[in-house]
Amino acid sequence: MARPRVRWVGVDDSTWVLAGDGMTSNGVMLTAVSGLVASPSRKITPSTNGVGVEFGRSTWPMLEGELKCRVYARKDETVQDTYSHFLASFSTFSPGRLSISMTGQAEWEAECLLKESIGAPEKSPAASGLISLDIEIPLICNAGAFSSPVERIFDSKAIVRNIGDLPLFPNVVWSGAGQTVRLPNGVLVTLPTVSGERVLSTDPGRGYVVTDRAGKPDKAAWASLRGLAVPGETLPGNATSWELSSGVHLEVVQRRENPWR
Repeated sequence: MARPRVRWVGVDDSTWVLAGDGMTSNGVMLTAVSGLVASPSRKITPSTNGVGVEFGRSTWPMLEGELKCRVYARKDETVQDTYSHFLASFSTFSPGRLSISMTGQAEWEAECLLKESIGAPEKSPAASGLISLDIEIPLICNAGAFSSPVERIFDSKAIVRNIGDLPLFPNVVWSGAGQTVRLPNGVLVTLPTVSGERVLSTDPGRGYVVTDRAGKPDKAAWASLRGLAVPGETLPGNATSWELSSGVHLEVVQRRENPWR
């Protein structure tokens, strides 16, 4: 089985390669992972004929789990130095970023907080002659699943392929006037005239909101589309077709339940 490359980018912008290429000079080695796999919760109701059940819509609660790591001394540091620097990259208030990738495959990321403060190690970090320390890092992630980096698709006849585990809803991005998008259901949508880039969510769960690049709703542009459904759902393993005018592109984020496979 291929070994993943695991990277932690801390709240202090430090980068720690925990497994894979670059790990040996890093001072920290991932020894085990517990949890950190998405687990859908399904609404289940009895079948109307009394035989079996019916599955309703799934939800994905927060990710939760632990990284078990062994800390060594980095070059020109003691074990205590490296231990202190590594712990400073985690916070219960500000998220860092956990990244997992297999050779030649997509990278999957999650922004994670400490669930609680990291417990004291069995040995004192300042002990004389200390070679390494074993620690456990409890993490939580409110996103509920790991995500890919944003993919931008500019093709006039665009194909969106879902290689993840969850349904995805591309964002439609445009600027200026006279722009159009033909949705997978064949409906041609004329986008409102805007100054600056605007982002239209095709997720009905977000109400097909229109925002600026900072995520602030553009109430005027959103209101001009009121009553118009712009669904863009692409199910796992499937692909959807879109037609984009020259000033429009799609932004796609894949989501994965288990990035460790």
